[in-house]
Amino acid sequence: MIDVTVKLPEAGAMMKKLGLDQRGEVQRVIAEEALGLCDSIVPFRSGMLKQSGHVENNGECIVWNQPYARYQYYGMLMVDPQYKKGAMFNPDYGFWSRPGVQKELTDKPLEYNGQGESHWFDKAMQNGGREKLIEVARKEVRKRSI
Repeated sequence: MIDVTVKLPEAGAMMKKLGLDQRGEVQRVIAEEALGLCDSIVPFRSGMLKQSGHVENNGECIVWNQPYARYQYYGMLMVDPQYKKGAMFNPDYGFWSRPGVQKELTDKPLEYNGQGESHWFDKAMQNGGREKLIEVARKEVRKRSI
């Protein structure tokens, strides 16, 4: 009879080597790919919202850093409770809202130009988006396992 002993690396060390640890390389690569999948459907007027998209904490989250990002993401018109307008307009100044006034949500969806849509991350994950992220993760792990 032959006894064979195989010493395997600690699971945590193996996960780290493969980039599968928390905030590891695989997580960062997946987040960067997800950000790219969103690019074509993030609402685009001046390009500031799209350009503000970035990955934070080595893939822990994706952020679109503009004051109106959340409003655009959820895609429902919010209005001044007194005037029932999304914003006032002054030809000398442009669009503005009353300072300190919390807007109220309506049931009217925002209208986007071009390919821009609300809930762009969710929509990017549909139609093959999730599968693309899984494939990106597999490739990254394979690359590190050699």
